[in-house]
Amino acid sequence: MSNNTAVQSGSDARNDSVKGIPAGMVQVTKEAFWAQVMQSNVHPRPERFHTDWMNLRTMRPWGWESRGFCGPFDYQTDAPPAVYALAAVGA
Repeated sequence: MSNNTAVQSGSDARNDSVKGIPAGMVQVTKEAFWAQVMQSNVHPRPERFHTDWMNLRTMRPWGWESRGFCGPFDYQTDAPPAVYALAAVGA
């Protein structure tokens, strides 16, 4: 999670809460999110309309994804783009 260059500029607490990003997390690109998943000991915990990612060593929230097991799905033409977030460093 040390890749701070992936954090999109202009992200603040007010904007994040509007997008549904949990407090203490910062929005990152899809590529940065999945690069961190491949380097970390984490596991998804899908909810209906979002997915929480947990650190398996500490069992603390590690990341968040705006897609859950009930969608929205990529094949839906009106589906909004997925949003990805990682826990802020030091949080």
